[in-house]
Amino acid sequence: MRFDVYSPLALSLLLAAAGPLTGRYVAPAAAARVLAVAAVVTAGATTWSLVLLGAALLGDMPPAVRGAGQGGAAADPVPVVIGLAAWPALVVVGVRLHRAVRAERRTRRALRRLCAGHPADTELIVAASAVPRACAVPGRPGRILVTSAMLGAPGPAGRRALLAHGRAHLAPVPYTP
Repeated sequence: MRFDVYSPLALSLLLAAAGPLTGRYVAPAAAARVLAVAAVVTAGATTWSLVLLGAALLGDMPPAVRGAGQGGAAADPVPVVIGLAAWPALVVVGVRLHRAVRAERRTRRALRRLCAGHPADTELIVAASAVPRACAVPGRPGRILVTSAMLGAPGPAGRRALLAHGRAHLAPVPYTP
């Protein structure tokens, strides 16, 4: 059981170390897909490991996991300290997940509000702001949101590059295995 429970925790450390290298040496589209899938799988496995460690403390482990079939009394597979540490870690995971989902919803709502009221064929939306920012707003239709400070900063060639960059973010990415 030790390998099954602790390996996702080790894999998350490996992903943290290998992620920047993957992003640096692999094509961006492939790296984004690989890292996103790896992050989701690792996060799920790590959360499950924390659940198993915390449940072992409470004695709620299934008999197969607790060592049934080994004959005699099953030894406690998880030290109490590790079981106690798993519970706060699970709380942190839950709180961070809740905050991330809430922030994502808030951001999407704000972007939709900024894009509302513009005709469907409008590709560029300029928001009045002294902070230079630009982002691609996905959806149908996808749009490029630029602040007035960002639009005024570069020259004509820079503005063309800015719009081309935004269009590249909105272009569908063909899947090439």
